Amino acid sequence: MRLFIIGVLISAISGCGFTLRGSQPLPVSLQTLSVVSADNQDPLKKVLIRNLQQRQIVTSTESSVPKLMVNDGVLNRRLLSLFTTGQVAEYELIYSVTWQLWKPGDEAPQTFQFEILREYQDDPDQVLAKSRETNLILQEMRQQAAERILRTLASQN
Repeated sequence: MRLFIIGVLISAISGCGFTLRGSQPLPVSLQTLSVVSADNQDPLKKVLIRNLQQRQIVTSTESSVPKLMVNDGVLNRRLLSLFTTGQVAEYELIYSVTWQLWKPGDEAPQTFQFEILREYQDDPDQVLAKSRETNLILQEMRQQAAERILRTLASQN
């Protein structure tokens, strides 16, 4: 019976034309990019360059290629809930990213901005390695931000 139900679900999903969304290729005009940041050690820039290299996008320092100007985002947190003792139980981490795309021939760069939100539970009984956990969450948010930038680049003409 389970196999029959699974078979019906698979045929229904494939019958409606559903396919997994893969990575979209960047337009030809963006196959070579210059990634610029105010800080050479910018963590978001490093993640973005790694993702570009995985897609076989050439990163260059030439001034004649489109420029992707990025700075590490700003991490804020907002209080979501409290324990009955008044201690913080849950935060919402907000990673705000502003980046620009300048194409040769354009008068001004295009500016894009977005936020990535994550809930973060703060257990006062488990205080060890909180900074490590926060850093891991921030790395995941940077990876998500880089993927979002690449999706936006893929939609550019």
